[in-house]
Amino acid sequence: MRYDGTRATLRGCFYPEDQRIEIHDHLTGDMEVIRPSTGRVRTDGHGGGDAALLEAFVHSVRNASQGRGSHTKTSARESLESHLMAFAAERARLEGIVLPMDEFRRQAEALAKE
Repeated sequence: MRYDGTRATLRGCFYPEDQRIEIHDHLTGDMEVIRPSTGRVRTDGHGGGDAALLEAFVHSVRNASQGRGSHTKTSARESLESHLMAFAAERARLEGIVLPMDEFRRQAEALAKE
């Protein structure tokens, strides 16, 4: 992952054998390295990401279809909203604009109806 800000760039490298966060200061050129864990990390759970997410999704759909509720940590609406925010942020970055979320949401909903 990489986040570019006005004062620094934050870069996260998360591999099973090497985990580090690098902070690159734009003013000084200095780089700070933070190692959140040492040794090999597990690759199951969220470290294995996709498989666990799909399993949780299938479990949620099965429970909902059987009237037992989904018991997910976030709702579909919350997930959609977080994705819309990411897409709006990228558009704002590329176009150099401030983009109101309600306007962006209306545009996305209009596109979905087409």
